[in-house]
Amino acid sequence: MKHFWYSGPEAAIPWYIPALSLFAANSALGPPPPPTMLWLRPEQLAFARRVVAAANLDVVSIGTPAKGRSDALASEFGVGGQTDLRAAVAACDVPLLLMLDTGDFGATANDEDARAILAAAARGVKIASLVPLPASVQILSRQAWLGERAMVDAGACDRVHLLATPRSLTRVRDAISAIEQDELPRHVSLRVWGRAGEHNLANLLVGGLDLVTHVLGSPESVDCVYTSAQMTSGLHALPGESLHNTSESLHGDCACVLRFTSGAAASLDISSAAGGFGLEFTMLGEFGRISVRHDGLGSELLWLGAQGEAVEIPVKARDASTPEGREHAGSLAGLIADELTSLLHDESRGLPRVEMAEVLPLAQAALLSARTGQGESPELFARILE
Repeated sequence: MKHFWYSGPEAAIPWYIPALSLFAANSALGPPPPPTMLWLRPEQLAFARRVVAAANLDVVSIGTPAKGRSDALASEFGVGGQTDLRAAVAACDVPLLLMLDTGDFGATANDEDARAILAAAARGVKIASLVPLPASVQILSRQAWLGERAMVDAGACDRVHLLATPRSLTRVRDAISAIEQDELPRHVSLRVWGRAGEHNLANLLVGGLDLVTHVLGSPESVDCVYTSAQMTSGLHALPGESLHNTSESLHGDCACVLRFTSGAAASLDISSAAGGFGLEFTMLGEFGRISVRHDGLGSELLWLGAQGEAVEIPVKARDASTPEGREHAGSLAGLIADELTSLLHDESRGLPRVEMAEVLPLAQAALLSARTGQGESPELFARILE
């Protein structure tokens, strides 16, 4: 048996640690960190470090859409740099591809980006992105992205897990599960905040619309206003026509009002320039008021009946292996870490998936509304996918 000898001040008293015992102790710490390819913008470096630490990732390669910055970013982690995301994805052979930013990947009207994702997924790579992919309905309509509508052949968008959506919060899912299917809310209000260097407006918009439509279905119209974090008097900022423009160049705030044929309504207020990650979600109906508040300290869930009485909400027991059962789960980095852990090690728990074919037409209608100054129907964009 191999021995490890101590040579410190007490070396006069020989002692040893059996190598087998040391191996057993290390094994008890859990599986080794999964090798990960990371893609980010330079301003996301500090945030990326927090995500990597919280998720216990082993970064083996780094890339960025910022020209001439990949080597400098890679040196921060002591790994090799990448300059071409499409080529990197197509050749990726590590367990996890984590994209905190995607540059113009997923924003071109061809199938090459989608095929790169499909090739990586076929090798067992788990793909997670903080930016919605693809960037527009027009690109999603291509078969490589959308796949067969009958789901016989899943497309590239089904291989990418969109991170940090409101439905990824356990308390939000608890709130939705508390109401019966025949007790739809008459009004839903959602406010989600992020900050520059972490979140992006495209993620906040798609994630917010995903939650609203999950509860109320598809609206008949959406009215949206965009305000820029750099707005000056007399200058009316406009978002781009696709999510790529919103992710890459815009930070600020969006206010949306959604109308439904059922008579229900929803309001969505989002900001990527609000100083930090947080969420407030409220449903109003005959059941009273159900609210979720999430900030850096964790989540609170409250149900008040129509007469003001407190109603107990059945929730699943939390432990250290579940989202929001960890001490870091109040932060955005902690939330992403929980999702990555589930994605890599516990698929049976089932992460909520954003149906891009349903949400992307609505997101583009919102961007169009912000440009035209009037309510727009998502039906115009949904027909492109038919």
